[in-house]
Amino acid sequence: MMFGDATLGDQRRTQRLVAMGAQMAARPGGKVTEVFTEPAAREAAFRLLENDDVDPAAVADAVHGATARACFGEPFVFVPVDGSSLNLTDATGAKGLGAVGARAKNARGLCVMSAIAVKRDGTPIGTCGQAYWARPVRPARRRRPAKLRPVMER
Repeated sequence: MMFGDATLGDQRRTQRLVAMGAQMAARPGGKVTEVFTEPAAREAAFRLLENDDVDPAAVADAVHGATARACFGEPFVFVPVDGSSLNLTDATGAKGLGAVGARAKNARGLCVMSAIAVKRDGTPIGTCGQAYWARPVRPARRRRPAKLRPVMER
């Protein structure tokens, strides 16, 4: 049970999270509207996801703890770490996203580092840790042509 130990301030929130996890496992999809097809379940999912009293770190802690418990007794566990960039839509600039990808593309999103636990045979156990951040937006570089820069700058 990945989410059962989540401390979300109210047991009903934890129960909703567990139910959402079961639904996501049964019907994985990219969007909430694709996973939760029933209006009541979709509304409940959005309410939990948008609830300011639900700390994402508490959800992550529950998952990481469940993964650690699942590793117990394994003779060996690999923990590969992967860095990725998520390109996200933010037309108004209100989400606080940072620069990702090539500067010329002007893409916005988040940088993510994930660590997963994997059994010796390659079977994934779960997520051990994850960090995400937004890179600060930097102004476009204006470089002077090499012939105009002092030799020591080249």
